[in-house]
Amino acid sequence: MKVQELTLDCSKWRCGGFGKNTYGQGSTALLNKEGFMCCLGQFGEQLGVPEDLLLDHHVPSEIDEGYQTLYEQAGLLNDSLREESLSDTLVAINDNSFSTPEEKIEQIKETLSKEGITLRVINEEAL
Repeated sequence: MKVQELTLDCSKWRCGGFGKNTYGQGSTALLNKEGFMCCLGQFGEQLGVPEDLLLDHHVPSEIDEGYQTLYEQAGLLNDSLREESLSDTLVAINDNSFSTPEEKIEQIKETLSKEGITLRVINEEAL
């Protein structure tokens, strides 16, 4: 079932590669050892993917196939009508070293909106 709303919690968000637009701690991953998550990690957690399966993985296609299905059902992975899946687009936005976290939020909102998904952002004051 396709989701209607996803939440991005800025207090546990990791984005921006490494450089002046880096936000969060540790490496950029679905979930890193420091407890920070990229946007797709946060979305996966909301979809029911257990944290131990998210840990140290970088994209949904790296996790157990049974749980990849949750991303697929939500419309975030493996859309055969496109060359690039929605998850690929979100990874590119999340990891972009040149855009600020605020710019990334707007890009993620726009991208999800095109798919009929609303992005709810919480703890923005953490930025």
